[in-house]
Amino acid sequence: MCVKYAVDHYKQELGLRLLKEFKENYSEISVKSILADALYGNAKFLDKASSLFGNIQVISQLHKNQNISYKGKTKNLEDYFNSINKGVATEICVRGG
Repeated sequence: MCVKYAVDHYKQELGLRLLKEFKENYSEISVKSILADALYGNAKFLDKASSLFGNIQVISQLHKNQNISYKGKTKNLEDYFNSINKGVATEICVRGG
C-alpha cells in the first residue's frame, strides 16, 4: 500500500504542476472547467486544481444528471449526448477476433 500511495501522490503532484505550468504559459486562455480522470479524483487534488484557476468546476466522472454549459446555455448531460453529440457509429476490427 505504501508504494501505491507514493505513485498516486506523484501522479497528482505531476498533474497539478502541469496545470500550473499551463496557466503560466497560456495566461490568455480562460479555463472554465477541468475534466480529470477518476485516477486524480480525490478531494485534495480536485480542490487544488479548482483553486489554481479561480475556483472553477472540476469534474472527475460524468453523470447523466449533471448540467454543462454549451454555447452559453445550460444543458443536461444526458440530453447533450442524446441530441447534440450522439457520437459516430463505426466498426472496429479486433485483432485475433
